[in-house]
Amino acid sequence: MLEMLGWVGGVSPNTARRITITRRSDYSSMTLPGGVVDPVRKSSTLQIELTDGAFAIRPEEDIPLAPYDIVVAERGERVYVMGNVGTPKSVDMGERAAISISEALTEAGGLAPLAVIDRVRVLRQISGTQRRAEIQVDVKRILEGGHPDLQLQPDDVVFVPRSKLAILTRSEAGLGNYLPFLFLGLLRR
Repeated sequence: MLEMLGWVGGVSPNTARRITITRRSDYSSMTLPGGVVDPVRKSSTLQIELTDGAFAIRPEEDIPLAPYDIVVAERGERVYVMGNVGTPKSVDMGERAAISISEALTEAGGLAPLAVIDRVRVLRQISGTQRRAEIQVDVKRILEGGHPDLQLQPDDVVFVPRSKLAILTRSEAGLGNYLPFLFLGLLRR
């Protein structure tokens, strides 16, 4: 197993800390040591938890691979931070079981100067559906210590809105040098 990981360059930082190996019994008579046998699918499956980096596999889990084994290193869990933050991005949860909204905002470069922090929205997947629930969060109260920090779940989307002043300022910048002429036109009426 370690040799195979070396050949492919290890696992990326965005990979979950779990590797799954599936061996089909119609390709190999050997089941995976410590694996779960599925007689319906005619396969055995073994999950290996990675610790402290890409090659930290316990010696007993460094098993020999057989032809046609399927090795999957799943994508790590992420939350997405958008809107009026320093750097909108997806935030890797890494080895953390949960990440707070404060941590996610910090990893996304913090709040932008004209962010509306008392009306941050979290969009969370509703289990068993394609819909998302909207949770309004007062980050200002969290930062002041008035509310507990919201724990985000994998695939949550955090949206930080922009103040109306920021929208007005941005609109004025788009009009550029035409604003003085617009005001003159209004004054002459």
